[in-house]
Amino acid sequence: MLLYWGILEPPNPSVNLAAVRFSSAVRVRSIRIFPTGAQSFQDAEDVTACTEPPSMYLDVFFNAQPVPAPDGSAPKQKASNALVPTTIAYPGGLLDFCVDMDVEFATRLMIIRGGFTSLTLAVYGETVQQLSESDGLYEPKQIPHVDYKPVSMILDPSKSDDPTALAKSLLSLIPNCPELLLMVRLMFCLKPSNEDWEEPDFPHLYADLEQEYFDLSLEKAEKLLSRPVSDAQNVDFIKEFALKIVDCISSYDDDDAYLFAKILSHCASQHPSLTHSLVTHVDLETLYAERNLDKSTLLYLLDASANLDIARQLKLAGVPDSLSKIINSLTSNADTKRVARRLQDRLAGWEVFEDALSNTMAPFGSAVSMMKDIALEEMSFGIWLSTMLSHSDMLDRLTENAPAPHLLPQLPSLWNAANQTCTHGEFIAFVRAVIGVAAVVAVYAWSDSVPIESCRERSLTTLKFWQNVDGYREIVNHLLLMRQMVYRLQYMLPTENDLPTRSAIDAEHMLKSLALLPRSMLRVDFRDMMKDLPAPLNYITNEEVDVFRRAADIARSGLPEAIKVVLGTTSPMDDWDWRLQFRVALAVVEDSAKRSDEDESNKVVLDATWKEGQSTLIPSLIELFVKATSIVTRYFSLDIVPRKPQSKLSSIFETCHDLLNLISVLIPGSPLPSRDIAALVQSAADVFVCTDSADISYSQESEVCKTAHLVRQKVIDLVSSLVSSDGSLLSKPPPASTILKALLEHASDPGNHDVGHHMTQVFWLFDHALPSQITWDSDGSRRNWVLAVMPSIVPQLRSFYSKQEGDNRAHLIRRVLEIDDGLLGVADWLLSEENNMLYDTIRSARRSASDLGLRSLYHWRIAVSLQVFTTLTCSSSESLSSWVIQTLLHNEPCSNLLEKNLNAFVVQNLYHESMGSLAQVLSPHSEGLGSRLRTLLLTILSRACRCHQYQACCSIPVLLEGGVDALDQGILRELGGALEAIATSIKSSSPLPVGVVDAIRQILSRVSEQNVSGSVIPGISTSCLRDLTHWCAQNIADKELQTQFEEVNRKLRRSFPRRMAGYAFSLHACSLDPQAKITCSVSRTSRNDHCLSSKRPFTLPRSQRAHEDVCEQ
Repeated sequence: MLLYWGILEPPNPSVNLAAVRFSSAVRVRSIRIFPTGAQSFQDAEDVTACTEPPSMYLDVFFNAQPVPAPDGSAPKQKASNALVPTTIAYPGGLLDFCVDMDVEFATRLMIIRGGFTSLTLAVYGETVQQLSESDGLYEPKQIPHVDYKPVSMILDPSKSDDPTALAKSLLSLIPNCPELLLMVRLMFCLKPSNEDWEEPDFPHLYADLEQEYFDLSLEKAEKLLSRPVSDAQNVDFIKEFALKIVDCISSYDDDDAYLFAKILSHCASQHPSLTHSLVTHVDLETLYAERNLDKSTLLYLLDASANLDIARQLKLAGVPDSLSKIINSLTSNADTKRVARRLQDRLAGWEVFEDALSNTMAPFGSAVSMMKDIALEEMSFGIWLSTMLSHSDMLDRLTENAPAPHLLPQLPSLWNAANQTCTHGEFIAFVRAVIGVAAVVAVYAWSDSVPIESCRERSLTTLKFWQNVDGYREIVNHLLLMRQMVYRLQYMLPTENDLPTRSAIDAEHMLKSLALLPRSMLRVDFRDMMKDLPAPLNYITNEEVDVFRRAADIARSGLPEAIKVVLGTTSPMDDWDWRLQFRVALAVVEDSAKRSDEDESNKVVLDATWKEGQSTLIPSLIELFVKATSIVTRYFSLDIVPRKPQSKLSSIFETCHDLLNLISVLIPGSPLPSRDIAALVQSAADVFVCTDSADISYSQESEVCKTAHLVRQKVIDLVSSLVSSDGSLLSKPPPASTILKALLEHASDPGNHDVGHHMTQVFWLFDHALPSQITWDSDGSRRNWVLAVMPSIVPQLRSFYSKQEGDNRAHLIRRVLEIDDGLLGVADWLLSEENNMLYDTIRSARRSASDLGLRSLYHWRIAVSLQVFTTLTCSSSESLSSWVIQTLLHNEPCSNLLEKNLNAFVVQNLYHESMGSLAQVLSPHSEGLGSRLRTLLLTILSRACRCHQYQACCSIPVLLEGGVDALDQGILRELGGALEAIATSIKSSSPLPVGVVDAIRQILSRVSEQNVSGSVIPGISTSCLRDLTHWCAQNIADKELQTQFEEVNRKLRRSFPRRMAGYAFSLHACSLDPQAKITCSVSRTSRNDHCLSSKRPFTLPRSQRAHEDVCEQ
């Protein structure tokens, strides 16, 4: 509520003090300052604000008064005249400032001190009386759902036909501004001298190609082309000039290679004709042979290869082969190898990037990685941006892929995880976004150099806005770490005598966001700037400045100091100040390992670790990861934990992610004892479970949820890579065996977490950990892995399998079958175990007949086992379903178990819907089965009809054709009951499946062959049989068969038995209309007594409600 509005004026100009007294004790929440001329109230147009000067610093003091506690305890004592200070930096405009007033105190006096002559402000908050009245009663309220609106089209270049439209509109604020393309060349590529900036014709100072045309050398050409070539220059003359440069290359030695590489780096951002003519008329294969490629030349080629034409020609000339020789050479130093590897990757990346612009199945992750690498240096970045803005191939491909805003509500964060999958549309949108952000960065750099405050402020505000938008945040942060941008933001920071400005405050916001990213400290320019960060500042507190300085100092000290921080950590994991320094240390260690050669990455870290008195680093990292995981699990335990800001939980997730990152880098070359591997995997499983809890508990747009997704994927990547590795299969036990055992055993140890949720999440982690067919290079690798790993996990696998839901059991059998593929028969064994568990459960259900609750539990377990069989036999994978059917019916142990289980169902009069479905699937494959098993399937199908699964009737004739030698009274009774149920359904007008008429004909025909003496069909009444045959006669197309069914009806009408009827039939094949919808309009009758009744003894858990209840007769 509004507590105060007014225009404050100091009574004495020399004092610069003003006060606001409230009529009662209040708690202030925010202060709003109005600029001069602003309308303060919507309905009072004549009330305007007056605030002078337009920007100032204000010191605000509150008189603090203790507030009685809601529970009646004594209030916290504090002197009544104590003043609680806060400082406001007002840069101008209409701004709100939040006041974090402690709930234990209120105020009646607010004093403002500052260099102002008038100040218009409004104070918002609550009175203490209102708070005390509401504190006594708790009214539960639904948390409102926050709808995140998409970014406005004006500020979203990813959805614009021209991604540079926003940058061009910002340029219109600069009088006589150059074109965007020229601006990009000047700010990032050619870097004009201080003298050029003072020239009256600047920025239109172009290279005079005619001046040195007749006396040209490589040195003169390099110096001449340090200025831009005018796009208005005659194209033919540009080509001639390029050929003149080519003629200057005579000896093709390392000097020529160096100078020409430097010329290419100058020309790469300029007119496409100049670049194309240079690279197509030079023998690049000879010029850039291995002997001519030193580090300096490679660096210039690295920048120049950000141009598409140059990259194409270097690749065609075989330069990657020369680079491979340098990389594999024993005499090349590490720095040269590193640059050569980057250049090789960039040349290959351009080919992938070109393909990704038009190919919907391209490896987009590699293309995104190339863009990110180019944006590390501003020279390469400027050349790439110039290429995207001027090269016809790039412009055409972007034009071909028109933006589709309705198909992409949010830009994906591809630079945050370059290996994640994305669609072609998302990739094109990301490329447009990078171009749009880069163009605005160029406009900001130009407006800061000119300078034009209005353009600079709006450009910086736009970048700050994007820094808070998903997808754009990663792009902005990456580009702001370029050397030029770091220094520009540094110079925006206020000095001691500066008044606050919006640009300076925005710069502080952006620098803080960058400083909170540990990898930002790895960039030398940013690290040096943060090491000397001034204080005090307007937005960044003095405490945060100290934290950032210490983090920068760790990064500056390098690997030894980082190892020391990691090994010597004693601070608690939830200490924010320490956690940032710790994460920076982890980033330094990881970067050092990755920057070294692949064979020496672990050696570099190991040497630094030995100097700290430790033999290896990984056990310490695992111990720290276990501690971090314990903090995360407390947030998602069954206990009620105190509320903490989401930023803290997000930061802990990020710490877990950084630890897993470093462990995954170091662990391949460092064998670990089984104890450490098990501890790592079990903690990874715990944090994996918590990531799913975070996904459920927090909004998808929250930082907690986003970081949880990253950690979840990292856990999957780490565990699956360790399990799939075959490099240590000879060790006893293999690491893969230790990891899988740890997962299987940990599934039953949820700790203080929900048992079912823990079990389900560990199951899915185990599923991700199991290798797939594409993991192995050959069948031999798969065979070695299976023989080394699978036998050792069988006991744990059985216990784990028995605790799963039905769908998960079926999925696990399918995954094991894919891996084992009959090599050890593990999948067959699991199927037999399912049969054994089903038989034991049926016997237990019979023994617990007097205990309704326990019996219902056993019935549920029976339903789960039946669901497993049904899911497998009805699988969409034909190979899987065929394997299951063959194993169940023709594998002798499984077949015997199946027969025992079906017999137990029949004897105990148990039935479940899945039994009928299973019998229907098995019936067509019953050829060659024993008579007993066929009889059991026939009985179950008959009971399925009595439980309204009328489709089962169509499978009965298959079993009657040859497998049942004699239809005894028991079988006839089951068949009669099935026919009775169908007849009852006809009376109630229920729809019946197509094919029922033909099935009834075949059943009656088979019964007539047995009942030669005219014996009766038990289980069906005369009236039902009459109605059934009459209905069949009406729904059959064959006239002869219609006559036979009508004859049956006439016999039935002359018969008197009330409940049983028996007649000999000789019915033959008939033709049915497969499209006919078989229904009946006979009046409804009551359900006959022979149908099985359905009972629902208890409510199933949510995860098992798909199961039908077991029925009893």
